[in-house]
Amino acid sequence: MLWRDGNRRVHDLVAYARQRFFSVGMTTNGTQPLDAPTDVLWVSVDGLGETHNQLRGAPVFDSIMANVRASCHPRLFAHVTVNAINADEVPRLLVFLNESFHAITLQFYYPYGQEDELFLDFDRREKLLDEVIRLKEKGIRVLNSVAALKALKRNTWTCRDRLIDNANPDGTVQQGCYLRGRAEIDCTKCGFSPHTEISLAFQGNLRAIQSGMRIFW
Repeated sequence: MLWRDGNRRVHDLVAYARQRFFSVGMTTNGTQPLDAPTDVLWVSVDGLGETHNQLRGAPVFDSIMANVRASCHPRLFAHVTVNAINADEVPRLLVFLNESFHAITLQFYYPYGQEDELFLDFDRREKLLDEVIRLKEKGIRVLNSVAALKALKRNTWTCRDRLIDNANPDGTVQQGCYLRGRAEIDCTKCGFSPHTEISLAFQGNLRAIQSGMRIFW
């Protein structure tokens, strides 16, 4: 939201992108007014109040929620990155976010170092995902497909990372996993749910295809 290039603001960048792509999304920390004219606007929310502030290192939760309430964006989504600190309150967080956002997506934290206290072990991940699926079936607007949520329990999916392109700050574009050149890649610990959905959709999984349509169309 703070991006500038001469007199151009992020709103100009979004307008430029919308002329060239069928759908444009953006993810923000929510600390600025949520008025970007994207098709989808995600706000990262990683916990309730104190937990979010702890993970973000600043007392910003209340101002984020004030910006959410003031926003007129028609497709304002919450995005939750699940880790070992916030996992236990994620079910309550999803219920809370369901009242303020159009919908919710989630993914799991990836350990960029060999030892990382934020990494959620797979026993806790599986238990949590069972609860997320139950909440989704009860009407909480989680957009991750049930197929992807089940596949993420123990990472029982095949990544088609050639379907992903990443544009880097230096202007280069690389194909494949986002971690390439950034961190050691360990597919057994992956939690990047968008890659899960794309890979399952490529294999013809109807639920994953429908999930993508609900997000971007």
